[in-house]
Amino acid sequence: MRVIVIGGGPCGLLLARLFSLEGHQVIVFEEHKQIGLPRHCTGLVSENIFQAYGIGKGEAHVIQDFSAGELLFGSKKMQIGFKPKALVLAREEFELEMALKASLSGAELKVGQKVIYASKKDKGYALKTTDGFQVSEYLADLVVDCSGAKKGLSGLQYEVEGKGPRWPQVYFEEKMPREYFYWVVPEGENRYLVGTASRAKTKEKLDTFLSSSKLRNELNVRKVLRAFGGLVVVDPPSSEFSSAFDGVLVAGDAANQVKLTTGGGLIFSAVSARALASAFTSNQENNGFSNYAKWFYARKKEIYKYHFIRSLYLNLPTSLFEKAFGKRVQDYLYRHPLPYDDHSSFLREGAFALGLDLILQMLGLDEQE
Repeated sequence: MRVIVIGGGPCGLLLARLFSLEGHQVIVFEEHKQIGLPRHCTGLVSENIFQAYGIGKGEAHVIQDFSAGELLFGSKKMQIGFKPKALVLAREEFELEMALKASLSGAELKVGQKVIYASKKDKGYALKTTDGFQVSEYLADLVVDCSGAKKGLSGLQYEVEGKGPRWPQVYFEEKMPREYFYWVVPEGENRYLVGTASRAKTKEKLDTFLSSSKLRNELNVRKVLRAFGGLVVVDPPSSEFSSAFDGVLVAGDAANQVKLTTGGGLIFSAVSARALASAFTSNQENNGFSNYAKWFYARKKEIYKYHFIRSLYLNLPTSLFEKAFGKRVQDYLYRHPLPYDDHSSFLREGAFALGLDLILQMLGLDEQE
């Protein structure tokens, strides 16, 4: 097939590579002039990134790894283990590595080319791109939109120089923007990412957090080096054709295939790309659309679980969190590391410990009783 992929991010590059390895003719259109820029996300992922994207550990450009993180609820701070380890990637280098692999597999990458039109025509697709001066036209048998999130919260983070925690931290505050939380992620020697996401006034809220006594107790910020951000997906997937273009399939962030508890999209994007490529293997091309649709709606049900978890931690008051995370729950968290890419299973398994603590407190019984 002649396949066109819209977007040269991790999802689009992996999809292009997978289709190319199947012998298809693939073109990737990336609207920016350089792969990996501008940067949008924190780059905090699990060790599953290696298997998900088919890369070696030395190729992933890991800045730092963590076996645990910290949750801060009001006056309480708790450590929670990660399974597997969490990693901070150098995102620009990671995407350049993915672009190289896609190119070596046979895919053609066209940067600085924005897709302005794509539509289903007869048995194929018509597509137009522009480099800002000239419009070019293409025909394809399949077009996939991997151009990233279409809507969501406005995410913003500062890369700062300073001295602070050795673990990633997540803050839940009484005066937090109710759509999200704050985070602090170590990024190498005396470097940290401090961020949040919100529907409005994101910079104002992040600046307030940056100057708060709560953060100053954890992180001594000497200098803000740069700011960057992007959309944070908070809604479940809608349909496999939710692209802005007519009849075009979507994958990855463009399809809201993300971990809605944290907005993380890298692993979920890889799963999405592999599912779509698998749906169109050489012996199933005629059923590719229906194969991907079946997978998409099964995955959609799973992602709704993450949406439910997110609704819980955003709508319950911090005071209740402080009560809920008593000694019994902390002991449970210490013994049971968080499955970094499967929060829904962790909620099911940990619900008993959390529920027992809440019941005892409602009855006015001591934890030890």
